[in-house]
Amino acid sequence: MPSAGHLATGEPAFGWCFTVIFPKLGGLTPLYVSTATLPDMTWENTQVYYFASSVKLASRATINDCSLVIKDYISPNTAAICWSWWKDVGSSADGYINPPPQYKTDGTLIITDGRGSPVNTYHLRGCFPSAMQLGDGDYSSTDILQVTMTIMIDSLTYN
Repeated sequence: MPSAGHLATGEPAFGWCFTVIFPKLGGLTPLYVSTATLPDMTWENTQVYYFASSVKLASRATINDCSLVIKDYISPNTAAICWSWWKDVGSSADGYINPPPQYKTDGTLIITDGRGSPVNTYHLRGCFPSAMQLGDGDYSSTDILQVTMTIMIDSLTYN
């Protein structure tokens, strides 16, 4: 993020920034995100018939997954902490899934302007990682790792 001392100089200003906070990740939050699919919401419907006509009624809200690509200062330690949260869900090797309070957490996804001021905020409830990609080792880049997480969300409130 540009420093306040260099405003109106040649220093670049970013249009938008995404920040996400998950208390379950301890000292890693806030995480700075390079790509975020914002939560998608859908109303499912039920069709009710009455004689020769029908009416559609909203029946259930569905909140789709949120995908996050974490940027800035990714280190093997960052990847290990993210992996630890993924493992809190359960163990595929041992064949068990832990109770939800052990792996679910609330979160906050904040869209900021180029100077770090919040523009929109999503409060996410009942979050857990359903997929985790720790990236590739690549000598052609200065990034050590790139972590991509798919987060399941039970409910959300917007701003």
